[in-house]
Amino acid sequence: MKRLQTTAILIATLLLAACTTFRPRLGMSYNEWRDNWARSFNNWTPPRMVAAQGDEEVWTFGDGVYYYFVDGSLVKMDQGQLMQQRIQVEVKKD
Repeated sequence: MKRLQTTAILIATLLLAACTTFRPRLGMSYNEWRDNWARSFNNWTPPRMVAAQGDEEVWTFGDGVYYYFVDGSLVKMDQGQLMQQRIQVEVKKD
């Protein structure tokens, strides 16, 4: 009986240790960020790119947190909305 309890505790400990939470940090590469996400509990929603310009990319999981990468390195994390671009159209009458 004691051996069964010890085995059950060992298996539960290994299972909990194998699962991690998503903890991004500034300076990590995109591949590290993606691997960290894949090993975490909250990997049910794949990341999607929401903006890109030159060597800058913005990614999100749809949870309101945006991850900014420059040259493949995480430089900023922001919670909120992306800044909206407004285009003003001027109509000239002849």
